[in-house]
Amino acid sequence: MPTNAVDEPGEPSRRRDPRGVPGRARFLDSAELAQLRSEQEDVLSRAQASEHGIDHRTIRRRVAADQWQTVGPAVLVLHNGPLSMQQQRWAGVLHAGAGAALAGLTALQAAGRTGSRPT
Repeated sequence: MPTNAVDEPGEPSRRRDPRGVPGRARFLDSAELAQLRSEQEDVLSRAQASEHGIDHRTIRRRVAADQWQTVGPAVLVLHNGPLSMQQQRWAGVLHAGAGAALAGLTALQAAGRTGSRPT
């Protein structure tokens, strides 16, 4: 089997990272995770990370290596730089949990609305 063969859905990953270590790259090339990262500006809840095969040891190792950062106890940012306004919004919504959403002026700004308030 090639080292980067695609596994069958529902089967444990047998993929290898570029250094040849089994299983370590399985979450990095997931199409679903790539889409989620794109939609949420590289901000994930720990629950989302777990759903995509990122375990607590991987999170701890990446945070300790200054590759990722945490925002509170439940949110991860998959880089170590400053957070953009969009990333801050995602962190807030993900921290708040299921059913949370932006509201008011913040929601309008996130939707691209600019200008002054109506009179």
